[in-house]
Amino acid sequence: MNSSKDIRIQLDRIAQIINRDFGVIDERENKIYYSGESNNAFNTITVPEELKNDIEDSDFLQKDGYSFFRYAGSDSTVYLYMKSRDNTENDRRLLELAALAYENKEQIQKSAVNHFYQSLLIDGPKSVNQSELTQYGIKGEHGYVVVNIYISSEDYISNSESSSITVLLKGIFSQFQTYKIVILNSQKYAVVFGINEEKDEYEQIIETSTTIRDTLASELMVDAYVSVGSLVARLTEISISYKDAETAREAGLVFGLDKECYVYDKMGIEKLIYGLPIRNCVSFLKETLGVEFLKDKNAKELLYTVKTFLYNNQNVSESARALYIHRNTLVYRLDKFNKLTNLDSTKFEEGMKIGIALMIMKYLEKKAPGELEFER
Repeated sequence: MNSSKDIRIQLDRIAQIINRDFGVIDERENKIYYSGESNNAFNTITVPEELKNDIEDSDFLQKDGYSFFRYAGSDSTVYLYMKSRDNTENDRRLLELAALAYENKEQIQKSAVNHFYQSLLIDGPKSVNQSELTQYGIKGEHGYVVVNIYISSEDYISNSESSSITVLLKGIFSQFQTYKIVILNSQKYAVVFGINEEKDEYEQIIETSTTIRDTLASELMVDAYVSVGSLVARLTEISISYKDAETAREAGLVFGLDKECYVYDKMGIEKLIYGLPIRNCVSFLKETLGVEFLKDKNAKELLYTVKTFLYNNQNVSESARALYIHRNTLVYRLDKFNKLTNLDSTKFEEGMKIGIALMIMKYLEKKAPGELEFER
């Protein structure tokens, strides 16, 4: 729960109205607030197990001179308590009203924090001010990284399901101490992490992120794409990590990579090609394969043959088997390709060049299919 200055001011007002010792404890037994003067009471008060474990089947309980009320928020639970008096029903009503006031202020605060991170992720550091950075920023001694979760547009997400997604994400990343879950819209979510352990924390975040897709599918029956951005040094740079995560997802989908999580720093040549201007890609194809080949009516079949040949490590027998053709037919097609392009697909270096050309063609098929319509 957020324990910022605004929340504390609200709790001070509630304490003045109640006019007795009053406090708030979170589900991990952290003392969020206490209005009494006795530090001993502040340190020794704990939530009764009967209330934590719902043994009494009630949100209200009186024990050891204190009245307790359990408030279950959208993504966490807190316990409000105060010194008991004789009238049990009045105590219950006071704590219920206190919970409503706390909930209202908390929702306003959560909305402000979410808006801050939305602005920082999408519009960059110029969209926020220093006081907001101080109030809402998280600590990252060794940098920051953003994990993006994109829900398939085919799945309609209601408000209750959106809350369920944030709860699931909180559970998935429960081992990490410093992060913020940001709702960008009903289909897009981001998790901003502050890296405070120099060793392995970044890799642990990546490893944990690979479980998100399966968890959302099994728990909420929605399909999701997950991507991890680059590691940046400052909180004000998280828009870079966010955009890199978007690039990783888009590139992964364009190239048909079957991954539970697309990681920008591990995308390799797909990331490189995705960042090339369309004009340069078309120029490379013409230079490598030749316009005459690209115009040839058999170009598509020959390219598929060469692609299979390269995929099978330039092994003729394995490639012929994969294509369900006689090896002599395969050799004939390869020879025809070599003559049309002046390339030798059996040589390693030229095979690499052809492989890059095939990836560029796949990229253009998705991003600019019109550029592949060469006149025949």
